[in-house]
Amino acid sequence: MTSDANGLVVAAHGRHCMVEAGDGTRLLCHGRGKKTEVVDLQGRMLMPGLVDGHMHPQSGGSRLLNCSLNYESLTVAQFQSRIQACIDNDKKSGPDRWLIVVNWFQQGMLPDGVETTAATLDALKTDMAGLDVQWNSPDGGMFLWVRLPEGMSAIELLPKAVERNVAFVPGAAFYADNADQRTLRLSFVTSAVEQIATGIAALAAAIREHKG
Repeated sequence: MTSDANGLVVAAHGRHCMVEAGDGTRLLCHGRGKKTEVVDLQGRMLMPGLVDGHMHPQSGGSRLLNCSLNYESLTVAQFQSRIQACIDNDKKSGPDRWLIVVNWFQQGMLPDGVETTAATLDALKTDMAGLDVQWNSPDGGMFLWVRLPEGMSAIELLPKAVERNVAFVPGAAFYADNADQRTLRLSFVTSAVEQIATGIAALAAAIREHKG
């Protein structure tokens, strides 16, 4: 047992016990008091505990600025969605900027035993982060639609994209009226996955340059 009053540890064997004080002094004691609590360890080991009350306000505050998963039990899809939201909401995001994710409860990933690898993060959309670019996620077909940030024109962006070997069709031509100059159409059926990844990165660079 431990005593909060004086920090003594009592080790008992049968009817006899030994008290060890903080300075290493050992005293034999006889009998037990009326308020003595007895815990049978059943052969297990008793080790001293440590209460370390302190704070790290600076580092703790800086962690609040990072992408926190709050030690929640998440599925892989939820894990990706939370991080993707942090990427999309990071207005300072760029191709060379790191996103720091904290408070990940790795052992609590659902279902039990699920693995997370580099491929889990590779699936995130990082090239367009911070650009306020929107796009749809088609279930099939040949094209996807992209909407550029407010104030940009797909027609004006096209030459900068072509300089980076990326071509698209400005979306304004597909409107009967009230054409949205910010829209463009991208094909994804004639290029390999690696080529698409390279093209998206190049398009993101063109958008960043055009935004100034």
